[in-house]
Amino acid sequence: MALTKEQIFTAADALLGDGVAPTLESIRARLGVTTPPLSDVISETDAMNAWRARSAAKTQRPTESAPPAISARVTQFSNELWTVALEHSNRRLAPERQALEATRAELETKQRQAQSDTQALHADLISANGRAAAALARVDELEKRAVDLNTKLVQISGQNHELVAAIKTTVGIVKEA
Repeated sequence: MALTKEQIFTAADALLGDGVAPTLESIRARLGVTTPPLSDVISETDAMNAWRARSAAKTQRPTESAPPAISARVTQFSNELWTVALEHSNRRLAPERQALEATRAELETKQRQAQSDTQALHADLISANGRAAAALARVDELEKRAVDLNTKLVQISGQNHELVAAIKTTVGIVKEA
């Protein structure tokens, strides 16, 4: 037995109302109909497609735009809502922003102090390097002087030995005489 378009529409609406997805099988089961001949299946499929198209058209929103007054009010409300949301978030974030600003200021102060300390240390290093270079030059000078003095000492010591030997020789001659 072939189902009519109206029977398919009524059964599909009822199934949808019961929360069941309408299919040809669920419609046939609801109406107690067995599988029809192939020619009837084609017309039932066409009827089912027509029902789906009608259902989709019912659920589609109108393509007409809202009146300008409504659009303007929605825009105004959206702007007001956005302003309130921004104010709320700014109030909630204010303590964190203040803490971040204080931390940033503290870090900037520490950075300036570190730069100042670095410059002072650099100046101290340059001064220390200058003093070290002067000290090394003085050490070199003193080493040369020590070498000169050592050379003179060796000479004087040699002369002293010669004088002692000469005195001994003179004393020995005088004792013999």
